[in-house]
Amino acid sequence: QDRMGEAREFTNIANVLQTKGEFAKALDFRRRCLAIDEELDDKQSQAIDWGNIGTLQDALSLYHEAIESLERGRKLDIETGNRQGEAMVINEIGLVLMETGKLRQALVKFAESLALAVKIDDKGTQAFALSNQGTAHQLLNEYGEALIAFQAALRLAIESRNPVEVAKSR
Repeated sequence: QDRMGEAREFTNIANVLQTKGEFAKALDFRRRCLAIDEELDDKQSQAIDWGNIGTLQDALSLYHEAIESLERGRKLDIETGNRQGEAMVINEIGLVLMETGKLRQALVKFAESLALAVKIDDKGTQAFALSNQGTAHQLLNEYGEALIAFQAALRLAIESRNPVEVAKSR
């Protein structure tokens, strides 16, 4: 049996369903993919699966479950030495916290993500974390801090020549 191929197709189906906004159905396929990756003992893929599951749980307003899933993915990123994945998942946890109105806790996560991204010289994740910090500060009516974060994100995005991050920072 080609279990890796099966997991890949579950991922492809989940991607389509997620794009269509069918989050509950996509979640089912993400969980099927996770089951195969656990069977294959593929920890890197499991970390990605948990991140994808957490993102879908967030979309379904299952915030507590989303944070738990993201934390499980983070632990696997740490275990496998995937520092970039770890920085991104910390940022994702911050986004869930921001969505639930826990803006100060979100800022802590964005700062944690930023510090790790700086340590590993990941400019894209740095820009993403800074942009999210800017949004959180803006929601807190801390406009000076928001501008500083957005301007720093813009500088990094331009430096890395990543047009998607440049657009997000505008």
